[in-house]
Amino acid sequence: MKQAVPEVVAKTGRELEDVVSLGVAAPRMIDPRTGKFRTPVLPPWSEGDAPSDDLGEWLRVQGALDNDANLGALAEPTYGTDGHREIVVYVKGSTGIGAGLVISSNPIRGHGMAGEIGHLVLDPDGMVCRCGGRGCLETIIGADALVRQAREALAGSVADVPYSLASLIKRAQSGDAVCERVVRDARRVLGQALALVCNLLNPDLISWAGSSPPRRIWSWSPAGSPWCASGCGVRWVPTVNSPSS
Repeated sequence: MKQAVPEVVAKTGRELEDVVSLGVAAPRMIDPRTGKFRTPVLPPWSEGDAPSDDLGEWLRVQGALDNDANLGALAEPTYGTDGHREIVVYVKGSTGIGAGLVISSNPIRGHGMAGEIGHLVLDPDGMVCRCGGRGCLETIIGADALVRQAREALAGSVADVPYSLASLIKRAQSGDAVCERVVRDARRVLGQALALVCNLLNPDLISWAGSSPPRRIWSWSPAGSPWCASGCGVRWVPTVNSPSS
């Protein structure tokens, strides 16, 4: 991160001495009362790590730490939408699945675990999750889970197996039957999870954020799901994935 900061500042035409504050968006649970990681603290960080404090001390400015999906959700009604949106759900898909919730322009954090849609239990008898739960959404449609499903199905095949989410998506786009099925099943499960969110919150908008998978592959409408009784808008927000997300 210290290597990236000077590069970002240089792009603005400023110097490091011009920085007056900083914020760190991390794909982890953050306690809003302390601004620190909540337990369990998942890799690559460990309990006691404070990246915003470390960077703030380095730059001699005040630093703040928050969940990346919470900040994305806050940015959506501030910069990304036309007109008033009372309830916005921002879902970020990458290695894991996270979400942020904004109601009347106020981010809803709970005690630091609000919006953890990736840890909704959709399969009580499913795989153990890195959070310690079992059958979380992330274990079903997270990037690692999707690649694992395809590799297991293609084990022993002469065909090259996907080694990343991007390669899995590319193979699905090319008509690979196994990869197409993995994506189709994941899309259904994602729609089911978001339909539960719609029924609970009845949001004005759901934003799906992430540089992959592509929009045409993950085309879904929670309102069209048999599990959903309410309608809402859906917006695609391309973002750059963090290597630690």
